[in-house]
Parts: sequence; C-alpha cells; structure tokens
Amino acid sequence: MKRHPRRSDEEWLNIIHECRTSGLSDKIWCEEHHIQPSKFYYHMDIRFCFVYQLSQRMMT
Repeated sequence: MKRHPRRSDEEWLNIIHECRTSGLSDKIWCEEHHIQPSKFYYHMDIRFCFVYQLSQRMMT
C-alpha cells in the first residue's frame, strides 16, 4: 500500500473546506478523493479545537 506524503496544516484546512462546500456527504467526498474518513475527522477535530482556542483568547 502506497503512503501519501504528509499534508501541511494549510492543506488540511483546504481539504476540509473543499469537502464541506462540495454538497456531498463527508464519507462520499472522502471516498472520491481517496482520503480515509477517520483521518479527515481527526484533522477536522484538531483544526476546530485550535480555532476555538484562538477565539476564546481573543474574547478575553
């Protein structure tokens, strides 16, 4: 099985944005783009936590 090169944070943000604006379900979009849904959700959770933490800091 061929491993994909490591994606940068910016690439993951773009992937998440593309998926969410595609109109497809996450599962279908991931299958069409050869991304494991578990990896997609893992990176989506990390990005959400980071953005949430930043927003909390900006509010204080």
